[in-house]
Amino acid sequence: MVWRSRREVTVLELDGMTVSRLSRRSLLATAAAAPLAPALARAQSLQHVDLLIDWKPAPTYAGFFIARETGAFERRGLDVRIVEGRGASVAAEMVGVGKEYWISSSSAAATAIGRSKGLPIRSLAVYYRRTPTVLYSRAEDRIDAPRDLVGKRVGLVPGSVTVDEFRALLAANRIDRSKIKEVAVEWDSKALLDGKVDALIDYEEIAPAELIAEGRKIAGAALRRLRRAHL
Repeated sequence: MVWRSRREVTVLELDGMTVSRLSRRSLLATAAAAPLAPALARAQSLQHVDLLIDWKPAPTYAGFFIARETGAFERRGLDVRIVEGRGASVAAEMVGVGKEYWISSSSAAATAIGRSKGLPIRSLAVYYRRTPTVLYSRAEDRIDAPRDLVGKRVGLVPGSVTVDEFRALLAANRIDRSKIKEVAVEWDSKALLDGKVDALIDYEEIAPAELIAEGRKIAGAALRRLRRAHL
């Protein structure tokens, strides 16, 4: 979770016209006062928050939707609207600019890269102890460790922070990037299923889980080993 780092943050209301202020201290105090939240919510109007998720609705963001549907946000005095994003790097930049959103989900890599570029953002909470980004392949291709990528075709989504994560993986394992063919792909599994690439990158609980649920043989060992080798 990434948010704009400043004493006060601007929250745009749904009507696009009114603007209210919510300090970081008051946000954290609201979250900490859970036992008193129901009474507080009844005693005052709800504070509207536009929560930008960095991609389309997926299992990654299940906690946000469950909290909204079960009333967990409302019990803490918050009226939360979840907004679909266009990638972790884009989300980090939009929060950093601060014109439309002040809080968003984002990957650790995108947050770190944003800060290195001078964006006034910081991590507020972590809901993944380890990055869920994985390389996955067909089981028959025998990609079980980073070194097995040499001579293979890896599908990368242009502009995605997973490209930076992939190159960090190669650097950490001292693998010559020129020995791997990088192929531009879309955010789906089609290129892998059609045999155009030997491996793809995604969050483990999205495309890889979907393929396994469909009965396809995906290299589970590669998922675990490559993730452990990740920076």
